[in-house]
Amino acid sequence: MTTPIPHQEATVILHEIARLIRRRLEERISDLGLSEAQWRVIGFLSIGAGMSQTALAELLGMQKAPLGEILDRLEKKQWVYVTDRSRGGVVVYDSIGLYQKFIDLNEHTTQLAGITVSDSGDRIYVVDRGGLDSDKHQVIVLDQQGEIVNKIGARGSKKGEFNFPLDVALASNGILYILDSGNFRVQAFNQEGEYLYQWGQAGKSFGQFSRPRSITIDAENNLYVGDAEFGNVQVFNNEGKLLIPLGQLSREAKPGHFTLLTGVEVDEKDFLYILDQFQNKMEVYKKLSDDEGKQLLLEIKSQEETED
Repeated sequence: MTTPIPHQEATVILHEIARLIRRRLEERISDLGLSEAQWRVIGFLSIGAGMSQTALAELLGMQKAPLGEILDRLEKKQWVYVTDRSRGGVVVYDSIGLYQKFIDLNEHTTQLAGITVSDSGDRIYVVDRGGLDSDKHQVIVLDQQGEIVNKIGARGSKKGEFNFPLDVALASNGILYILDSGNFRVQAFNQEGEYLYQWGQAGKSFGQFSRPRSITIDAENNLYVGDAEFGNVQVFNNEGKLLIPLGQLSREAKPGHFTLLTGVEVDEKDFLYILDQFQNKMEVYKKLSDDEGKQLLLEIKSQEETED
């Protein structure tokens, strides 16, 4: 038979549970970079999407002016943009993963691929990889509201044209790098979408491409290009000079061995993430210093010469 807990003791326990829950909530809110007021606003918005600012202010017991300031600060936080090929558009989430809106691009695109966003959030660059029977091999430029402000490229092999573009990266100086996969090259454009320069060609040597799938950029504007055929990531400076290759094609479950390399990304701390779809793994790398990188490249070249 269970002995009942005295009323006074139960009250103390419930109070302690509530205190611990609140402390954990405060820690979680702090980890997300939010204030308690911002968290309350997000909570009500998550269950009442589309409500007016007046209705939200009444629910929160706030005046519209301070609520407007909170909403402005929330809008300035980083949003998450995801291309949805099956729906033909971009899904937008806030910084903690709450759904915000869907940008429908069906009338303007064929098959969506990569996406990147400017640091200010005022420009969204969406890659349309096109198709065998489509001339829409392009990059769509959107403003923060999801309206189209520019279209870059068309199908072809000339400068400024694309053949199955797959990914895009934006440098801190505003230069846009587009992975033109079917033409085995990377093309650079300015913020107005004007062609600047390119590098790369089909081949099996370092600096060349065979099946490039993804591109990303670090804080020093070095470009990382993942190639599924080579099973490696080639690192270039912002002018297209090869700095170092990383990884090799292999079915072995070892570090640096990739079977189907499908994605690369660099975070704000310059850690490199490499996704292997076949091996169901993600490897994380710390960036080397210039001297360490040069030494490793010399060792790789020396090993190749010995094998030949």
